[in-house]
Amino acid sequence: KLESSWVDDEAWYGLTTIEEYYYDANLGWYITEQFLCELNSAASMSATVARSVANHEFGHVFGLDHTTGNSIVNSGRNRNQIYIPQADDIAGVEAIYQ
Repeated sequence: KLESSWVDDEAWYGLTTIEEYYYDANLGWYITEQFLCELNSAASMSATVARSVANHEFGHVFGLDHTTGNSIVNSGRNRNQIYIPQADDIAGVEAIYQ
């Protein structure tokens, strides 16, 4: 569970944290990454808004940054209308992993 001073604040919907751990085990370096996506249980959310927030946070896990326009990673999007990845989001992920 994420420890944060603002976990119970209603001002945020979701958070993605990426942590890297380096281990030196005589055989070399090991790099692992841990992705933590958390929805704010203190924020009042319908099921549609929660779906929008979860998909937004997964967009960050896939490497997308905040953007503007018709996009799930637009922080200012209408969470009741944009709750699944949009064409721009899909194109962004495809561009990263091609």
